[in-house]
Amino acid sequence: KTLYLALDRRAGHGGDMAFVTARFDRVYSGVQWGSHRAGLPEIRGMLVFDRKLYRPGETVQFKAVLSVLERGNLMPFKAGDVRVSINDSRGRQIYSKILKPTAQGGVYDALRIPENSPLGHYNISVVPNMFVGRKAPDSMGGVWDNFQVEEFRPLTFTVLASGTDDRLQSSPAPV
Repeated sequence: KTLYLALDRRAGHGGDMAFVTARFDRVYSGVQWGSHRAGLPEIRGMLVFDRKLYRPGETVQFKAVLSVLERGNLMPFKAGDVRVSINDSRGRQIYSKILKPTAQGGVYDALRIPENSPLGHYNISVVPNMFVGRKAPDSMGGVWDNFQVEEFRPLTFTVLASGTDDRLQSSPAPV
């Protein structure tokens, strides 16, 4: 994968640097100057999971890393809180919490999927709830992703192989 070095050389920013991949360009893309939202704060970020496939009864662990993009400056989202919601494959909300980000803009939690949960794709959203002391506007956006709940089990099988001459392991064989 290609890594890009994002460098901020503006006065007063101390040459901040970060490595980013092209896969996450939507996280680090610029302000939409041509839109009605130009200059307004927007949430950027990503969700990560311990894995993306679970069985009913297992625990999903997730973390969101959030930034706020305002007037071209990308900073950790720490001046507010976020609402994290998870809906099951039938659209029913099974989790909703207000979480306070860390100083680096991270929020994390875990959810145990009930044993009788429906199978399929579950959606998770992280949207700002409060920002700088007041209700966050819907225009700030949010971060969304999904994971899957399925009944599965590891495959178990045995392979028996034999040839004309059964040989001991590691013994030379003519070619």
